[in-house]
Amino acid sequence: VLTRKLLRGPRGAKPQKAYLDDDDEDDPWQRSNQENEEDEENKPKATSTNPRAVDTTAKTAADLRLLMARVHGSTVAAWRKVLDSQCRGFVTFQQFLIGMPKCELFGNVKGLWKSLTKGKDALTFEDIDPHAQAQLRLCRERLVEQYHTIFQAWTECLDRYKLGRLDRQQLAEALER
Repeated sequence: VLTRKLLRGPRGAKPQKAYLDDDDEDDPWQRSNQENEEDEENKPKATSTNPRAVDTTAKTAADLRLLMARVHGSTVAAWRKVLDSQCRGFVTFQQFLIGMPKCELFGNVKGLWKSLTKGKDALTFEDIDPHAQAQLRLCRERLVEQYHTIFQAWTECLDRYKLGRLDRQQLAEALER
């Protein structure tokens, strides 16, 4: 007996109809759909009774800083990796919208944007984390004061072993000199 089945095609393509001799029990299409339904049932729900649920809505800059640090290690790392990867010093609303899911932020992104920018067209790192921005500015000023350029500070002080990278401990040691 010939049975009509749907065969899985390329992603996003409409399934093609075909006639096969196999039984419906061995149908990989049905099996994968059943597995997906079971996965959805077993997936943790984002409710207050679930201890693994994490609130990923941010209403203030402090909430956003916590999410950025939790996901990327620090607000500076999140800013550089996700929001301002081109090092322009600011991000637009579109870039902010694209970057927020990468920081695991879901919710009222437009409201957060308005509270951070206070009517400006662009967002700067200082709007998100003014304390970290002040520390970075002070560090830069001291390095330039002592070594005249950031490049000289890097080659003479920070990257003394020519590794091309610097961890926190090496940075702390270099800044103490």
